Amino acid sequence: MLAHTTLLSIERCRRHAEQAGLVVEFVITLDNADSETRRIVRDSPVIRECDSIHEVDFRDLSSCRNYAVQHARGHYVGTFDGDDYFSANWIARCVELIRKEGEIHIFHPEVMVAFGGWNAYWWQVDQLEDYYKPGALLIMNYWNACAFAARSIFERCPYHVSRVGEAGFGYEDWHWNCE
Repeated sequence: MLAHTTLLSIERCRRHAEQAGLVVEFVITLDNADSETRRIVRDSPVIRECDSIHEVDFRDLSSCRNYAVQHARGHYVGTFDGDDYFSANWIARCVELIRKEGEIHIFHPEVMVAFGGWNAYWWQVDQLEDYYKPGALLIMNYWNACAFAARSIFERCPYHVSRVGEAGFGYEDWHWNCE
């Protein structure tokens, strides 16, 4: 089950962040989850009292992310999908960079590793490098859904409902990245 692997991955990130003096909470939204996914998440040994699990029926990742941001208590927010695996330093490094570079910055993983239905890895574009071309966002999404920023960024620029084929926009992360 992908959720189990992702939970172990983000718990590794939390432990690394705690060693750096940070406090991390998980705000998990289960959007129309099946009973097996609910069981795996609720019974996971990584879930702590400070974490919250919310069962919702949005059937839309953008609405789930906005809901989670509203329920988060932290100064920083990271979006994690249930089928991703993260390096241990992801949270701590993002906080370090935001504190150094300023709260206007949004960070995405440099390399993505996919597992489950298919296995692959790919590099994600750095917006500050020459390879990045803003106009390319009209035809492609440079980054996946995982983003890390000051909470105020997510509040000022919430995700728009983006059910493909219904809302007139592309995938929620693509539209959000363009905004």
